Amino acid sequence: MAMLAVLTLIAGFIAFLIWNDLMRLLILAESALLNVEVLLKVRHDLVPDLLDAVRDYASD
Repeated sequence: MAMLAVLTLIAGFIAFLIWNDLMRLLILAESALLNVEVLLKVRHDLVPDLLDAVRDYASD
């Protein structure tokens, strides 16, 4: 009976470690996705300035 309790505790601990690793990876993936969104927004905000520069260059 004691052996079953020990094995249950070990299995629970391993499941806990796996769960924590999965949550860490989920948080890292969400963070990376948010960083990409920020970079895309910055790039989107720079497009009008680029178009103005091209128009000014083309008009000269």
